This record gives sequence, C-alpha cells and structure tokens, in this order.
Amino acid sequence: MYSNEKKVAPHSPYYIYTPSAMAKRLFFYPTAIGHFRYLPGYCQKRSCYDSFLYLFVEEGTFRLVLNESTYHVPAGGIVLLNCYEPHEYGSDEGCKILWLHFDGPLAGDYYEQITSVHGNILHPSGFPSLHCRLRDLMQKFADENILPEEEMSLQIAKLLLPLLRPEAPKEADSNTSNAAIRKTLNYILSHFQQELSLKELAAMANLSSYHFLRVFRSEVGMTPHQYIIKTRISTASYLLTTTSHTVSDISYEVGFKDESSFCRTFRQRTGMTPLAFRANTTGLS
Repeated sequence: MYSNEKKVAPHSPYYIYTPSAMAKRLFFYPTAIGHFRYLPGYCQKRSCYDSFLYLFVEEGTFRLVLNESTYHVPAGGIVLLNCYEPHEYGSDEGCKILWLHFDGPLAGDYYEQITSVHGNILHPSGFPSLHCRLRDLMQKFADENILPEEEMSLQIAKLLLPLLRPEAPKEADSNTSNAAIRKTLNYILSHFQQELSLKELAAMANLSSYHFLRVFRSEVGMTPHQYIIKTRISTASYLLTTTSHTVSDISYEVGFKDESSFCRTFRQRTGMTPLAFRANTTGLS
C-alpha cells in the first residue's frame, strides 16, 4: 500500500498488520511499518494513536514536538515515541524515515526504561545494524513473506534491547562481570529443572556469593532464585498451552518437588491455577 497523506511523497509504502490474540498476550508485535519521504511542511498531530513508534531518520531533519518542547533530529537519529499520549511530529525541510508502530505487553515497560534514562531521541553506536534489521523486517512485508509472530517479536526485541544501553560499557571490570552473568544465565536456562545453589552459580562466575548476588540483581533485576522460579513458571505455562501433559507431570518436568508447591507458586505468579491457565489459553493462535 502507498500513502495518500498530504505532504508525503507518492509511492511511500506502508503495511498494516493485525496480530493474533496470542501475540497480543505474549509478544511484541507490529501494527504498521513503512518507509516515507516527508515533503517540506509535513505535520502529524494526534491526541492518541494506540501504539509505540520507533523510527530512523535516514535523510534530512525530523521535527518532534513533545511536552511543549521542539526537537530537531538529524539523519542518523532514532526516535522512540509513546503514541498513546499527545504528540506532534513532521519536517520543515523534508526528510526520509523508516518507521515501525508496535505494541505488546512489555512495550510500555521498555519505553519507560529507555526514555527515562536516555530520552526520546537516541544516537546509538549500532545505528547501521539496527537500521538494517528494521529494513529487513519491512522487506518481509513487501515480499509477502511475513515472519511468524514469535520471530517478529524477537526482531522487535532486538531493535529495543540495544537502546537500553546505547553505548557499550567501557570498564573492563564491568565487561567481565557482564560476561560472567551471561554465562550463568545460559547455564540456568539449560539446567533450571535441577537444584541450583547460589554458591554453585557464584563459583561458575568466579565471584564470591555476595558479589555475584549483587551483580546478578543489578544486571537481571531479580535474584538468581527468583530468575529460576520465573523460568520454571514460564516453561510450565508453555507446556500447559502446547501439550496434554498432566499438571503433576509438568510440575516435575520444570523442577518442582511436588505438585502442591508447583500449583501454589504458579497461582502466586499468574493469578490463576494451572488448569485455569490451560483453559484460558489453549487454542490461541
């Protein structure tokens, strides 16, 4: 489809996507994606548009009005915008942009975390690779070869994650600690069904238990024990939705010692029993 908006160049393509119920519940998902050339004087002003906007400025200068302040974003900049709130943008001299409207259960949390630290306008060192990723995603729509929803979610996550830390850490100690935490995370994801002690994980990271716990909590936002439980519950949720395994079998498959402790923990984490969760989610696509 091509835009017929005023002051948008002819043959500026865009594509609309309607996510499934499961995608709305679990994933990041696109609602629209496009590649526009704004002519001089283009202006878009809305009180609300139900999505978040991620865009690259490829050429020219993009104008953003936010909270009564005006910003001019040159080529090479990325804009992240909450379109649920009043917003205005355009271009005085004209510009070329690649854009994505997206949403999802965690979209608001990602937006708040990124913009609270770095603002709505970013200039990450990885701009070329991020731009290439979004361009490839749009090309899938153009070729009528749309990715599975879980893959689209992953691609959107890969667009957002680098914005959490636009510049790589410079301190060697920080790099070493980050690598150690990544190593233990990978180990947990492969062995979460087993009993994993803090001492064992700390030794794997070559850190004291105290230092490991502090660094892990800082990097992951929770303790190792909380991360293990979350991984078990996430896996159980998947098994409840995609298999006919009994609740008892699933409880042991994901590492709980007995069914009652599994059911109690599952309800605390999800607000419903395993059987209620299965009844509410089975058959979604």
